[in-house]
Amino acid sequence: MLVRRPLLGILMVLAALIASGTFGYHYLQGWPVIDSLYMTMVILSTMGLGMNREMHDSGKLFTILLIAVGAVIAGWAFNAIGHRILESQLGAYLGRRKMEKETRKLQAHFIVCGAGRVGHRVIKGFQLTGVPFVVIEKDPVLAEKLSSEGALTLVGDASDEDVLLKAGIDKARGLITAISTDADNVYVTLTAKGLRPDLLVVTRAQEQSARKKLLKAGANKVVMPYESAGQILAHSILKPNVADFRVGYHGRHRKAQPPARRGGDCLAFQNCWSDAPAV
Repeated sequence: MLVRRPLLGILMVLAALIASGTFGYHYLQGWPVIDSLYMTMVILSTMGLGMNREMHDSGKLFTILLIAVGAVIAGWAFNAIGHRILESQLGAYLGRRKMEKETRKLQAHFIVCGAGRVGHRVIKGFQLTGVPFVVIEKDPVLAEKLSSEGALTLVGDASDEDVLLKAGIDKARGLITAISTDADNVYVTLTAKGLRPDLLVVTRAQEQSARKKLLKAGANKVVMPYESAGQILAHSILKPNVADFRVGYHGRHRKAQPPARRGGDCLAFQNCWSDAPAV
């Protein structure tokens, strides 16, 4: 993305130079357009083929000018592209260093693995309540978007021990794995519990069959968003007054929730999943 704009500008300048060279030879030497284009390309490519053609003095001066302008443009092009590439790489490196430094400062924080639809709701809940947290996301584009929104984000696989250690799992209060596939959530839970057996782990599950596997892997609680949504829909048609009260209450009071307690096993994101039954 960063290289695309200067590259487009370079191509436009190069096209203008080729057109100018072709017109110049056609006008000054009286050559056909194809011969003029051929000579322009030979000069700009510095190959020197076909330079034995007879030229007037005006044609020779024009050739000198064309070589000089071509050299200047080539230097500008290399400088522009190199600067953008260096700027991009240096910016990414400094961004990673800053992110890792801020992560090392975290204490009693939560780790959110996966920033999909469910994970994004968890992140928003944490941001509203002022709870310290760090996100682990495999998709670099999504991770960059989260960082721009103010979320401390690490790019990597949450099932990798090194990534979890970078996220400060040794100092974390809890871990939420909200990855879209049950298998990945099982791997993350196993890895996290292997590093911290006492860590509070809450995970999402797609299928009912994955619940037992996640609990065996060490998850303290398994939440099934689709099952919870189905129960809310059922309540909405069977007991509409109760359902409207539940949804309306949480919608009005979600932002008014006080910051989470520092101690205990109470998760700060409980208001995000307050409609979800324990499974």
